[in-house]
Amino acid sequence: MDFTPIIIQVLSTLWYLIPLAILAIVLKSPWFKGVMGELIANPLHQNCKHAKALEPLLGLEEN
Repeated sequence: MDFTPIIIQVLSTLWYLIPLAILAIVLKSPWFKGVMGELIANPLHQNCKHAKALEPLLGLEEN
């Protein structure tokens, strides 16, 4: 029995779950948590090019 049409029908119906699952896996990974933790813990680090973008979000703006 050929299951290809069944698989295609299921994937065409639930295609949006694949990117959501990948995003959830990345967000729950230790690597991502480490990167975000470093960006939040060290927002003024000079070598971090994204640190300046986080300053307003963290309330670290200089007056």
